[in-house]
Amino acid sequence: MANGAKSVARAGAPIPLQDVMRALLLLGAAQVGAFLLFIMYSAVIFRLWEGGILFYKSIVAAALFSLLLFFGLLWAATNPTIDRWLSLVSLHRLWFATLSATAQFCIIVLFIGLGPVSIDRSVSVYLLGTINSEREHAFSASELEDLMTRNYVHRYGAVGRRLAEQVASRNIESDKDGGYRLTEQGAVVVRAMEAIGWIFNIDRRFIDPPEFDSAQKKNDRLPSTLR
Repeated sequence: MANGAKSVARAGAPIPLQDVMRALLLLGAAQVGAFLLFIMYSAVIFRLWEGGILFYKSIVAAALFSLLLFFGLLWAATNPTIDRWLSLVSLHRLWFATLSATAQFCIIVLFIGLGPVSIDRSVSVYLLGTINSEREHAFSASELEDLMTRNYVHRYGAVGRRLAEQVASRNIESDKDGGYRLTEQGAVVVRAMEAIGWIFNIDRRFIDPPEFDSAQKKNDRLPSTLR
């Protein structure tokens, strides 16, 4: 009875700063440790799971890792010391595992968008890699544009890769003549990108390319700029 009264009194009392800092340290350590584990986990899983679309593979891998992290932290929180630290700030072990796994999933998705997916798709990354391959040489803009067209677009099949991804994602579909058309799902994706582009004032040519007639298509070439 005395212990129960003590618990009630403690629940209504302010939480000491030391206990709050200890809980924050525990949450922070869980996030840092989990992210480092994710890097090691990714080095294995992406070598075993080859092919497919990197973005979707990464989301599935992140979700699976977060699920494993949830159960791992739930088990770790049964440790008397960790359980006591969580109790000091009235944080149940289930909430600790849930919040940590959810936060880690968000961190991983952000990292995936800024890291692996950017490397896989970014023109800027290819340009940096090209310049890095010959550091003593000062590339002109026309040289880089020629290398981009000749290697990145044609030799490495950049357009074909992206088309295959969009067909697999069901944003476009191919017809019997080998042409490609936007699906209803794809139209929704484009409208969403246009809205995001408007909010962040992104050059509309990259989202809604200017139309030109068949004569221009045959005889003219739109000027390009390196940004």
